Amino acid sequence: MMKLSKKILLAILMICMTNLAYMQTNDNKRKNRLYAKMELQKKPVYFPLPSKSFKRISSGYGMRKHPILKKNKFHYGLDLAARKGTPIYASAHGKVVKAEFSSGYGNYVVIDHDYGYKTLYGHMMVSKVKINQKVKQGAIIGFVGSTGRSTGPHLHYEILKKNKKIDPFSYWMSFLKKMEVKRF
Repeated sequence: MMKLSKKILLAILMICMTNLAYMQTNDNKRKNRLYAKMELQKKPVYFPLPSKSFKRISSGYGMRKHPILKKNKFHYGLDLAARKGTPIYASAHGKVVKAEFSSGYGNYVVIDHDYGYKTLYGHMMVSKVKINQKVKQGAIIGFVGSTGRSTGPHLHYEILKKNKKIDPFSYWMSFLKKMEVKRF
Protein backbone atom coordinates (compact mmCIF):
# COMPACT_ATOMS: atom_id res chain seq x y z
CA MET A 1 0.00 0.00 0.00
CA MET A 2 1.32 3.44 -0.92
CA LYS A 3 2.02 5.79 1.99
CA LEU A 4 0.66 9.30 1.40
CA SER A 5 2.30 12.40 2.81
CA LYS A 6 0.30 14.82 4.94
CA LYS A 7 0.48 17.35 2.10
CA ILE A 8 -1.11 14.93 -0.39
CA LEU A 9 -3.73 13.87 2.15
CA LEU A 10 -4.57 17.51 2.87
CA ALA A 11 -4.94 18.20 -0.85
CA ILE A 12 -7.35 15.26 -1.11
CA LEU A 13 -9.21 16.54 1.95
CA MET A 14 -9.49 20.04 0.49
CA ILE A 15 -11.08 18.70 -2.67
CA CYS A 16 -13.44 16.46 -0.73
CA MET A 17 -14.40 19.02 1.90
CA THR A 18 -15.19 21.81 -0.53
CA ASN A 19 -17.51 19.50 -2.45
CA LEU A 20 -18.92 17.48 0.45
CA ALA A 21 -22.02 19.62 0.90
CA TYR A 22 -23.17 18.54 -2.55
CA MET A 23 -22.80 14.78 -2.02
CA GLN A 24 -25.92 12.69 -2.42
CA THR A 25 -26.88 9.86 -0.12
CA ASN A 26 -27.73 6.35 -1.36
CA ASP A 27 -31.38 7.07 -0.60
CA ASN A 28 -32.72 8.92 -3.64
CA LYS A 29 -35.54 10.61 -1.77
CA ARG A 30 -35.24 14.38 -2.07
CA LYS A 31 -36.06 14.96 1.60
CA ASN A 32 -33.20 12.72 2.77
CA ARG A 33 -30.71 14.39 0.40
CA LEU A 34 -31.78 17.82 1.65
CA TYR A 35 -31.49 16.68 5.29
CA ALA A 36 -28.00 15.23 4.66
CA LYS A 37 -26.88 18.49 3.03
CA MET A 38 -28.26 20.55 5.94
CA GLU A 39 -26.47 18.33 8.47
CA LEU A 40 -23.15 18.65 6.60
CA GLN A 41 -23.44 22.44 6.70
CA LYS A 42 -23.61 22.36 10.51
CA LYS A 43 -20.33 20.45 10.98
CA PRO A 44 -16.86 21.98 10.46
CA VAL A 45 -16.00 20.11 7.27
CA TYR A 46 -15.53 22.96 4.76
CA PHE A 47 -11.85 23.85 4.23
CA PRO A 48 -11.34 27.43 5.52
CA LEU A 49 -9.12 28.68 2.67
CA PRO A 50 -9.44 28.73 -1.12
CA SER A 51 -7.59 25.69 -2.50
CA LYS A 52 -5.66 27.83 -5.02
CA SER A 53 -4.33 30.11 -2.26
CA PHE A 54 -3.40 27.47 0.31
CA LYS A 55 0.37 26.85 0.29
CA ARG A 56 1.16 24.32 3.03
CA ILE A 57 0.70 23.39 6.67
CA SER A 58 3.39 25.49 8.31
CA SER A 59 2.76 23.96 11.74
CA GLY A 60 0.65 20.96 12.71
CA TYR A 61 -1.30 19.96 15.81
CA GLY A 62 0.93 18.73 18.64
CA MET A 63 4.17 19.46 20.48
CA ARG A 64 6.57 21.84 18.79
CA LYS A 65 9.29 24.35 19.53
CA HIS A 66 7.46 27.67 19.46
CA PRO A 67 9.05 29.83 16.73
CA ILE A 68 8.88 33.03 18.82
CA LEU A 69 9.02 31.85 22.46
CA LYS A 70 11.76 29.29 21.60
CA LYS A 71 10.42 26.69 24.04
CA ASN A 72 8.44 23.49 23.61
CA LYS A 73 4.69 24.14 23.69
CA PHE A 74 1.67 22.21 22.54
CA HIS A 75 0.17 23.66 19.36
CA TYR A 76 -3.63 23.26 19.42
CA GLY A 77 -4.41 23.87 15.78
CA LEU A 78 -3.17 23.86 12.21
CA ASP A 79 -1.23 26.78 10.77
CA LEU A 80 -2.24 27.05 7.13
CA ALA A 81 0.20 29.22 5.17
CA ALA A 82 -1.37 31.55 2.60
CA ARG A 83 -0.80 35.01 1.16
CA LYS A 84 -1.78 38.02 3.22
CA GLY A 85 -5.31 39.06 2.26
CA THR A 86 -6.49 35.56 1.26
CA PRO A 87 -10.19 35.15 2.18
CA ILE A 88 -11.02 32.91 5.15
CA TYR A 89 -14.24 30.87 5.01
CA ALA A 90 -16.52 29.69 7.81
CA SER A 91 -16.16 25.91 7.87
CA ALA A 92 -19.81 25.43 8.95
CA HIS A 93 -23.03 27.35 9.65
CA GLY A 94 -22.95 28.99 13.06
CA LYS A 95 -23.00 32.05 15.26
CA VAL A 96 -19.98 34.28 15.94
CA VAL A 97 -19.27 34.21 19.69
CA LYS A 98 -15.92 36.06 19.61
CA ALA A 99 -14.40 38.58 17.23
CA GLU A 100 -11.55 40.31 19.02
CA PHE A 101 -7.79 40.77 19.43
CA SER A 102 -5.44 38.90 21.74
CA SER A 103 -1.65 39.06 22.00
CA GLY A 104 -1.37 35.39 20.97
CA TYR A 105 -4.03 34.92 18.26
CA GLY A 106 -4.00 38.53 17.07
CA ASN A 107 -7.30 39.32 15.35
CA TYR A 108 -9.39 36.18 15.75
CA VAL A 109 -12.92 34.83 15.41
CA VAL A 110 -14.69 31.95 17.18
CA ILE A 111 -17.84 30.46 15.63
CA ASP A 112 -20.23 28.24 17.61
CA HIS A 113 -21.73 25.43 15.49
CA ASP A 114 -24.26 22.70 16.24
CA TYR A 115 -23.35 19.36 17.87
CA GLY A 116 -21.00 21.02 20.40
CA TYR A 117 -18.44 22.20 17.83
CA LYS A 118 -16.64 25.54 17.67
CA THR A 119 -13.99 26.74 15.26
CA LEU A 120 -11.31 29.37 15.86
CA TYR A 121 -9.63 31.40 13.12
CA GLY A 122 -6.52 33.32 14.24
CA HIS A 123 -3.94 35.87 13.03
CA MET A 124 -6.45 37.54 10.69
CA MET A 125 -5.48 40.75 8.96
CA VAL A 126 -9.08 41.84 9.46
CA SER A 127 -12.31 40.21 10.57
CA LYS A 128 -15.49 40.75 8.52
CA VAL A 129 -17.94 39.54 11.20
CA LYS A 130 -19.34 40.77 14.51
CA ILE A 131 -20.32 39.02 17.74
CA ASN A 132 -23.78 37.34 17.53
CA GLN A 133 -23.73 37.45 13.72
CA LYS A 134 -24.99 34.27 12.05
CA VAL A 135 -22.78 32.93 9.26
CA LYS A 136 -23.24 30.27 6.63
CA GLN A 137 -20.76 27.60 5.65
CA GLY A 138 -18.38 29.06 3.06
CA ALA A 139 -19.07 32.71 3.97
CA ILE A 140 -16.04 35.01 4.06
CA ILE A 141 -15.37 35.84 7.71
CA GLY A 142 -12.03 37.61 7.35
CA PHE A 143 -8.68 37.69 5.60
CA VAL A 144 -5.32 36.01 6.27
CA GLY A 145 -2.83 38.16 8.12
CA SER A 146 0.03 37.96 10.58
CA THR A 147 -1.34 39.65 13.70
CA GLY A 148 -0.50 38.63 17.26
CA ARG A 149 2.30 36.14 17.96
CA SER A 150 3.03 35.22 14.34
CA THR A 151 6.09 34.87 12.11
CA GLY A 152 4.32 35.35 8.77
CA PRO A 153 0.94 35.32 7.04
CA HIS A 154 -1.14 32.23 7.81
CA LEU A 155 -4.44 31.09 9.26
CA HIS A 156 -4.30 29.44 12.68
CA TYR A 157 -7.30 27.07 12.60
CA GLU A 158 -8.71 25.16 15.57
CA ILE A 159 -11.69 22.85 16.04
CA LEU A 160 -13.18 22.46 19.52
CA LYS A 161 -15.62 19.72 20.48
CA LYS A 162 -17.45 20.40 23.74
CA ASN A 163 -14.81 23.11 24.42
CA LYS A 164 -11.91 20.64 24.07
CA LYS A 165 -9.40 21.41 21.30
CA ILE A 166 -9.06 18.54 18.84
CA ASP A 167 -6.75 17.85 15.89
CA PRO A 168 -8.47 19.29 12.78
CA PHE A 169 -6.63 16.94 10.43
CA SER A 170 -7.66 13.84 12.43
CA TYR A 171 -11.23 15.15 12.64
CA TRP A 172 -11.42 15.59 8.86
CA MET A 173 -9.95 12.12 8.26
CA SER A 174 -12.41 10.43 10.65
CA PHE A 175 -15.28 12.36 9.06
CA LEU A 176 -14.25 11.21 5.58
CA LYS A 177 -14.07 7.60 6.78
CA LYS A 178 -17.60 7.86 8.23
CA MET A 179 -18.89 9.36 4.98
CA GLU A 180 -17.25 6.59 2.94
CA VAL A 181 -18.88 3.91 5.11
CA LYS A 182 -22.31 5.56 4.71
CA ARG A 183 -21.97 5.62 0.91
CA PHE A 184 -21.60 1.82 0.64
